[in-house]
Amino acid sequence: MVRDLGWFEQLVSENPYPEAAADHTKLHAYVLEREPTADEAARLAEKCTGPESFEIKGDVLYLHAPNGLGKSVFAGLIPRTLKVPGTARNWRSVLALLEMAGGK
Repeated sequence: MVRDLGWFEQLVSENPYPEAAADHTKLHAYVLEREPTADEAARLAEKCTGPESFEIKGDVLYLHAPNGLGKSVFAGLIPRTLKVPGTARNWRSVLALLEMAGGK
């Protein structure tokens, strides 16, 4: 998957969890191959029963995992439930990729 600077800038600016951005281990972005359907997103929402919360904006799934990704049962369910190919990065990596793409 290839994304351009404008896409990365939008990913960062549309973060629905700005309060979690300071702790890079608690906020993650899943870059998806395509936008999930409403049915796919609904199936995933049914599985989100722990302390985590998520929001899908276009082809990005934002995950706030207050106890960290390593302790999140829900995080492991995302690929199997959503069934949309993608890759996850913590917020520090997202910001580093934005910088490498030429953004701020």
